[in-house]
This record gives sequence, structure tokens and C-alpha cells, in this order.
Amino acid sequence: MVNFRKKYQIIFGVSAALAAAILFPRWINHGLNGRLAVHVITAEAADQNLWSMIGVGEVIRHRGKIKGFSVLKKDLPAFYKAQSASVRSRACTAWILSRFTNLTQSATHFENVTAFGPPPWESSMKKTVKLGDHQFYKRKKS
Repeated sequence: MVNFRKKYQIIFGVSAALAAAILFPRWINHGLNGRLAVHVITAEAADQNLWSMIGVGEVIRHRGKIKGFSVLKKDLPAFYKAQSASVRSRACTAWILSRFTNLTQSATHFENVTAFGPPPWESSMKKTVKLGDHQFYKRKKS
């Protein structure tokens, strides 16, 4: 059975986020290069669901800069263009929604643990949540 109330809440939330993106694009990008952020989200999570993509967007926002992502070594515009329209659309939506969510509990790092296993730096971080194949982390409090 479909929970219609939840379905309409999601539809309303996405609609509000998209309207805000159109009306206030600088506010949505939070001072970051939105196009580059969408390209990074696509490269990091093209085979993942929307929630994982939102998580990657949150990490970019929590860091406050697009630096330290291994995918920056790729030709991101070409990779983005090679993806299906649904993947590109999902990445754009994820970037917009990541401004309004905290699914990762303020994570600043992540790793695709299904594909690559736990990262070597995992012991110095606190696990927050796993979305799709991505495990999200934040620094341990001292």
C-alpha cells in the first residue's frame, strides 16, 4: 500500500527545492560552483540512487569546497555528458536537495565500501550512515 501523505510530502519538498533553485540560484549553490558539484556527484555516484547522490552533495556542502575528490582527475564534463538523461537529472536534483537535507548527519567524507572496501583512514573517523553503497563519515570529536 502506498503512503500517499509521504508521497505528496516528497513531491512538495522537491517542488519547493526546484522553485528555490530557479528563484535563488546563488543561495542553492551556497557559494560553490554548482555545475562542478553536479559533475562530481555524477562521477562519484552515477550508479547509485538519489539518496546516495544527495549524500555526496551534502559532503560537498559540509566541506565548503570542491577539493580532495579523486574524480577531479577525470574529464568531468565528458563523463557527465556520457551519462543518461536520468542520471544527469538525478544528480542535479540531488545537488538542489542537498541544500535542505542532512541525511549524512553532517558527514565530511564518504567511500563506496561495496566496491572498494573500507578506506585506510576509517579508524580516524566516525561512521554516520550508509546510503546505497556509500558509507559516510565525520571527524571524531576530541
